[in-house]
Amino acid sequence: MDALLGLREGTRLEFKAAASSYDTDKAISYCAALANEGGGYLILGVTDKIPRNVNGTPAITNPPELEFRIFEKLAIKVPIREVTYNSKRVVVFQIPSRMKGVPIAHDGRFLMRAGESLVSMSAHQIAAILAEHQGPFEGRHVREDLTENEVSQLLDLDAYFTLMPDADPGVLTARLSVLVERRLIATAGPGRYHITNSGALFLARSLDEFPALTMRRVRVIRYAGNDRVTAVFEHFETRGYGPAFEPLLDLITANVPSIEVIEGGLRSTVQAYAPRALREFIANALIHQDLEETGVQIAVEIFENRLEIRSPGRPLIAVERFVDETRARNPYLAEIMRLARICEVRGSGIDRAIEQIEDFMQPAPRFQAETAATRVTLVSHLRFEEMTQEERIWSAYLHCCVKYERSDRLTNASLRARHGLPTSKTPVVSQTITAAVEVGLIKLDPRVGSSRRHAAYVPFFG
Repeated sequence: MDALLGLREGTRLEFKAAASSYDTDKAISYCAALANEGGGYLILGVTDKIPRNVNGTPAITNPPELEFRIFEKLAIKVPIREVTYNSKRVVVFQIPSRMKGVPIAHDGRFLMRAGESLVSMSAHQIAAILAEHQGPFEGRHVREDLTENEVSQLLDLDAYFTLMPDADPGVLTARLSVLVERRLIATAGPGRYHITNSGALFLARSLDEFPALTMRRVRVIRYAGNDRVTAVFEHFETRGYGPAFEPLLDLITANVPSIEVIEGGLRSTVQAYAPRALREFIANALIHQDLEETGVQIAVEIFENRLEIRSPGRPLIAVERFVDETRARNPYLAEIMRLARICEVRGSGIDRAIEQIEDFMQPAPRFQAETAATRVTLVSHLRFEEMTQEERIWSAYLHCCVKYERSDRLTNASLRARHGLPTSKTPVVSQTITAAVEVGLIKLDPRVGSSRRHAAYVPFFG
């Protein structure tokens, strides 16, 4: 129970205070939603905000009867346990995952969670579940029964052997054999081939030649100000991600406003965003997108004061764990992009990106999980004094994560140094650290005891 209480709400957890009662139909709805999302726990009698309070609940007076009702409604067995924690009654629903290829409906709706709400799954999400028996999206065929020359016309083979470590055998048939080994294409008989989704996404001369993948193009938009009223530049990148990645980065960088900084009395113009961070977040958008989300495409939106990268699909892990956890949504594509030196798969990219942002003394990036997308926002310039309390807390948390990954800890001095603040700002930085502790994002490192003078902090998961 202690382990569950320390976790933040996410894909597999839902906490409800249920102080006096809890609607059983809503409990069944949450069981359906969590089962559709891979299973998890619904816990009653505990507040949903960290630090959590275990107040107990009188709800669900007959767990066996509700277990039977859930089975009747959803055809899944959900054990419900009454647990006593610090003399308080807590009710725990242990919800299994749905079966592969089988979405679970409740009263005619296929449910999922979106923030604090339950919503109906989109048509594409239902279709993706039904198609699970076909295997991963990356390995499915997007064009079939092609000749060698047709494959060569659709895929940029020269780009492949420029980007990848494989030796170029020169002969077309041998070149295609290399792509078969990498699962970018598949054999369909003597001299005939299928192109997989991964092959098209990585090597397409034009994604427009693959109608099922046109929403996987990258859209770049630059606006005249800080809103979306006036667009002054727009570009659709139609090439596959391999040959397009470096030119795409150059295009985005050329459209990013520069900023002036003054150091040692000298004024200079620098790039508004840390280059490594920009590269890492764009690569992550390509690799971790939900390839079956047809209503959202990757978009890089450039404003005067910020840059937003939006990719299809909610993240597979909580946004608070982007620094220390990784989970590949598209392992074939991730591996091929790693071999092309476009990204890493070992999970260190985000923390190194944040390290460079901190080295540049730029504002912390913001991560948002939306209903059908993930958004990363880079802010060009924001002094500590201009930040909201929420922004200061988030910056402290990410700084704490970076220090933790370096086997170090957050202190008042380190957070002041991160923002270039003088010693006179010690009290306001202390207030920020205290607020971050109160919302449960960081905690006092137990190794330093209760000393305020030598206080050091680690992330909540440390």
